[in-house]
Amino acid sequence: QHHREGATASFLEASLAKEKQTGKVRAELHQHSLIAKLVLCFAAAASALVV
Repeated sequence: QHHREGATASFLEASLAKEKQTGKVRAELHQHSLIAKLVLCFAAAASALVV
């Protein structure tokens, strides 16, 4: 019984670590898409000024 609880605890820890990693990746992707949008807006504004 005790061994089983330990296994469950380590499984939970592992899935929590995985979730953290996934969240980190998602946050980074979100940041990149925001930067991409800013770059696109900047490029659009620059081309509008040129024209």
